[in-house]
Amino acid sequence: SDAVPGLFWSVTARVSDTAYVFTAQGKEASLGRGGCVALAREAAHKAGQSGEAGERVQTPAPAEPEAPSATDLAVCAVLHQGVDAMYAAILSSPEVSTAQNREEAARQAVLHALPALVDKMFEDNEVTPEEEQDLMLLLQKVHVSHYDTDQKLMYRIARAGLIRDLLNGDVKPRMTVEGSPFLLQKTEIPVWFWPSVTVTEEATVSEWVSGSKGISVRVARGLYWHMGGSRGHRETREVDESLGTGGMLLTNRHLYFQGYDRALRIRLSKIISMEVFTSEVVIYREGTRAKPLTILTDDAWFLGNCLSNAQNWA
Repeated sequence: SDAVPGLFWSVTARVSDTAYVFTAQGKEASLGRGGCVALAREAAHKAGQSGEAGERVQTPAPAEPEAPSATDLAVCAVLHQGVDAMYAAILSSPEVSTAQNREEAARQAVLHALPALVDKMFEDNEVTPEEEQDLMLLLQKVHVSHYDTDQKLMYRIARAGLIRDLLNGDVKPRMTVEGSPFLLQKTEIPVWFWPSVTVTEEATVSEWVSGSKGISVRVARGLYWHMGGSRGHRETREVDESLGTGGMLLTNRHLYFQGYDRALRIRLSKIISMEVFTSEVVIYREGTRAKPLTILTDDAWFLGNCLSNAQNWA
């Protein structure tokens, strides 16, 4: 589980509006349906831990987002005036100016204001390089590291900045590849990595349909009427064959996928067209034998934009 690397301490298998909780050492990790409970039992057993099955519990309703405070609104109001103006708004806020430890109070105030700041940056559906840089400088001023922030917020900014750089052809890699199973070429530049996607490929399945002898009806002595007979024949149909779930890396030249026992490398110049849906992207490749590929992901829009513009980093 991504939530608890290396060990399934606890699993919640969600079924409709209820959840089945398996507990080990009092920690929880969320997995999908099916054999997740069995996997958790096995992992806990191997680690020498004992787990007990919990009761079925009602899935809690998502918490309402917290309303921005007066300090949050003050910082957002000077967003476009630069990092110094935002920092001054933090220091002049009542909770910081009257605090005994102003440095820690300023740090907590910035962390609290971060969601409102990010929403403010996306009001015009575009994050400018200046906005992104000023936000990073503000975090540095109050000694907030990447690990202290809400990862979803930081990924949101990173994805928006990446799309902007791809559209403008500004080669600004936001990631490095270390210990990757993919063998990149010397001129390749990593664009983005998806740790878990599911890939399916359209395949043609051929089946033999057996024939039938039919029946014979006696019409007169020595005369029979035979009906309903048919010869065996072969039928074909199109199905989606799963290539597995695994990591996917996009570079400025290729799209790589590594599943459990299948690996793919698709040259971007061979992609003729694609369709982007809510949770999947369908890729159509050049070649008479090339079949459509479907990539299941939780952010199909982002993947589609990256695929469309990755070659701008030539």
